[in-house]
Amino acid sequence: MSSSLLRTALALSALSLLAGCPRESDEPDATLRLDVGGMDAGRDAPSRSCTTNEECNDAIECTRDACGVGNVCRNAPLDELCEDGQRCVPGTGCATPMATACTSAAACDDGLFCTGVETCVGPAGAMFCLPGTVMDCDDGNACTIDTCDEGAGGCSYEPAPGCDAGTPIGTDASAPCPEFDLATHAMGSFGVRPAQLSSCTGSATYSIRDATFRRTADRLEVVVDRFTLTGPLPTGPSFHVTFSDSCASFDLAGEFTCADQWTGTWNATFPGGACSLCPPQSAMVGGIRR
Repeated sequence: MSSSLLRTALALSALSLLAGCPRESDEPDATLRLDVGGMDAGRDAPSRSCTTNEECNDAIECTRDACGVGNVCRNAPLDELCEDGQRCVPGTGCATPMATACTSAAACDDGLFCTGVETCVGPAGAMFCLPGTVMDCDDGNACTIDTCDEGAGGCSYEPAPGCDAGTPIGTDASAPCPEFDLATHAMGSFGVRPAQLSSCTGSATYSIRDATFRRTADRLEVVVDRFTLTGPLPTGPSFHVTFSDSCASFDLAGEFTCADQWTGTWNATFPGGACSLCPPQSAMVGGIRR
């Protein structure tokens, strides 16, 4: 073999060895950039800048997280990291899809309140229906039987055996709830029933099981999950607070029925950007002071 042919063979052999060796560095990997740049199911979400792969960890076990072209995070879903029959859903993780292809959430709606809100997820051309989160009707009261009633269009609460009107007989809880007083009762922490859940994307992802009411000199603040809804300071038992950002708009309007309870309506809409694909939510909710 001539010396020039020998040098060419050695160079090709070295390139082959290098291609098969994984990189140990945390620096952005050019190979990863090619692999995940077109697979990023989260590409419609707000971009995150990065300099290392570790900065792109999305805490979802079935995604490959990498710092890609332009120093932007890429989180590629890998179905093979899930159990058989499951898909990797960005922002959610491994989930069992419904046996339905879709192009919008409307195609996934099963028409039932108690099964939660179904969503259409996945890459364009291969989207599938994801089941909703079953409605949680637990009101935190051991003396009620809590069920989700499709016929009634929501949660149903019946007195449990051995209880009187939903409270244990012969205890202080049997006393009527005190009348609402604006000066003292429009503050505190309340359990929200039924809980409101969403796992779509960005600000459309939340889990609301508690609401904390706070007052300033002229405003009412209600903190749910990581969001602070604000509104005018009430002049009576009724209140109305809102929140909005580039992704979501939340609205909670209600009324204190007594010192320790309120009822209202939770509305969530998602008009902005990628969040516009998230289904809106509207539900009757109640609060019980903790």
